[in-house]
Amino acid sequence: MTDIVKYTCPNCGYYELKSREEKLKDVGLTFIVFCGLVAIILLTILIAAKGWFAPFQIAEYAVNNNLGLSNVVREKAINVTSGCTPGYQDCEAYQLYLYVSNFRYVEAPVFYSFDEIEKEHAGDCKNLARYLASLANNINIDAFVDCNNKAKHCITIMRVDGIKYLADPAQQKWQAIGEDYDYWTNIDILDLQVMK
Repeated sequence: MTDIVKYTCPNCGYYELKSREEKLKDVGLTFIVFCGLVAIILLTILIAAKGWFAPFQIAEYAVNNNLGLSNVVREKAINVTSGCTPGYQDCEAYQLYLYVSNFRYVEAPVFYSFDEIEKEHAGDCKNLARYLASLANNINIDAFVDCNNKAKHCITIMRVDGIKYLADPAQQKWQAIGEDYDYWTNIDILDLQVMK
């Protein structure tokens, strides 16, 4: 005959009657689930540490939008846009795009600093997009980086005088887009695999 034992929670007073065998099965199942969760967490940490998904392990829209506000970046942006009439942000935004779109495209498994991108006049899509957004933000042009994991590509979105612009210096693409326009649903992702 199986022994029936009363198990009582010391905090709330809840109790249940179970056989010792049932209780051992419950504890064993809880242990197996716990070990499974620990294994998943450790595997996730290992994958992230090895960089197997680099550089696109960062979730969509989560790339650092710029390289920071600084006098060096601001001076560079002012220099690049010096041919524009002061206050005409559409001209300034376009001049910044033209400047960065002339940089060389090079594969980069890491995020480069502003100085590294400027010195080499090169970078991959995420670095060029961050560089362009930084230049724009430092002269008060609203800009952010938009990345897509499936496409493995990043672009810069700029808003000037109520108009949203798509700036893709790596693919040399500049166009005004609607506020609700989603670049990633309107492109052929295979086209992005062929980089210059």
